[in-house]
Amino acid sequence: FAALAGIAVAAVWNFALSSRFVWGRY
Repeated sequence: FAALAGIAVAAVWNFALSSRFVWGRY
């Protein structure tokens, strides 16, 4: 479960960072 939670958190964090970068650019 810890591994799945880590993967989920990493995916959400990566998505948030990419979204912020895109919105920051535009």
